[in-house]
Amino acid sequence: MVVELGFETILVLSIPSGDEILRVEIGEIYDAFERSDEGRFLGYLGLAPWGANGWSADGTAVATLITDRHSTAVPGAILTLDGNVIPLSLGLEAEGSNLSPDARYVVRGRAKDSDEYTHRNWRSFDILHFATGRVLWSFEIADPRQRYHWEWASPTEFAWSSGAWPDVFHFDLQRPDSDAERAEVSVLDVRTGEVDVLDSADYLARFHPPPPAKTECPEHPAHACKILLDGEVVGEGRWPRIIGFIELGE
Repeated sequence: MVVELGFETILVLSIPSGDEILRVEIGEIYDAFERSDEGRFLGYLGLAPWGANGWSADGTAVATLITDRHSTAVPGAILTLDGNVIPLSLGLEAEGSNLSPDARYVVRGRAKDSDEYTHRNWRSFDILHFATGRVLWSFEIADPRQRYHWEWASPTEFAWSSGAWPDVFHFDLQRPDSDAERAEVSVLDVRTGEVDVLDSADYLARFHPPPPAKTECPEHPAHACKILLDGEVVGEGRWPRIIGFIELGE
């Protein structure tokens, strides 16, 4: 379990025992920044919503960001459970959204007729190896794309809305634009360079399947809601909300 402590400390604790596994102070992250990171400001240390709830795909690292009193954020560092502090460049998204969930790859985009990377209005993008900055793949986009028009579908698969306006897909909402009946989603396998073009409904079924549990509530609020798991009723309650699953060993 990872927690923020007083805006200056990140703690990783063992859930079964409560033992402290890792403690990183904000000063350690500042010390890791390169001097070339001009414009990096002093602020409050926090967790970035990167990967799976802030954790890397393999559960061995977390990402941080730094915010000022006006809620402006810049990238912080990746903290590994073995104590390494890996500073993140100011060119990355503060939330870590363009960094793959295993921190192996980064996607950077450019606006039209520009050689500089930008955070918005992408007309082309590169997939880079995070540690070396080497460009692995490059792609053109027909229409400008914003950050909610793409996502890392998995540690090795990058997806983006590749159809023409208005048939675009919003990954933050997990649905096509309100003016679109359907949308095209392209999925790149970073390991091979192969691209699959999917209908947005097929993309959601493949990468965002519905959870096995759901609730069904009657129209009358006086009656309890049913809680279903794999289609079977496992409980009832008033205003239930499913927050997650725990897999139990045999």
